Amino acid sequence: MNSVEDLDVFKLAHELALKIYSVTKKFPREETYSLIDQMRRAAIKERPGNNKAMTKIEFKNASGPLSEYATKARRDPVVVYKAGKPFAAVIPLRNTDEEILALSTNRKFLKIIERSRNRVKKEGAISASELRRRLGLGK
Repeated sequence: MNSVEDLDVFKLAHELALKIYSVTKKFPREETYSLIDQMRRAAIKERPGNNKAMTKIEFKNASGPLSEYATKARRDPVVVYKAGKPFAAVIPLRNTDEEILALSTNRKFLKIIERSRNRVKKEGAISASELRRRLGLGK
């Protein structure tokens, strides 16, 4: 490995950041300085190789208590490798709560979101300002 950019996790994170930029281009213009900005900043900030270190441990050597790895993860992600490949990770969670975490990892919820996105692609959608207008809400 010559650099962090050779890691599969870096490549996946970079691909995710590009997808976030692509998806947010389709968001309503009213969201430019709120949701889009937050998503794009998060995609850049949390990317591996962005001056962040990573603690690596081979699965067979991971004998410490979970609390030890969780403490290490406050500073840097802890990535557990099995046979030289990433297997699991303990990462710090910032700006989240239980509900967000539960929904973002719930396969049923993610399928609902995917169906909704596909429907928007197929049928189109209305902007947030148009929705407010139709509901009789102010700006």
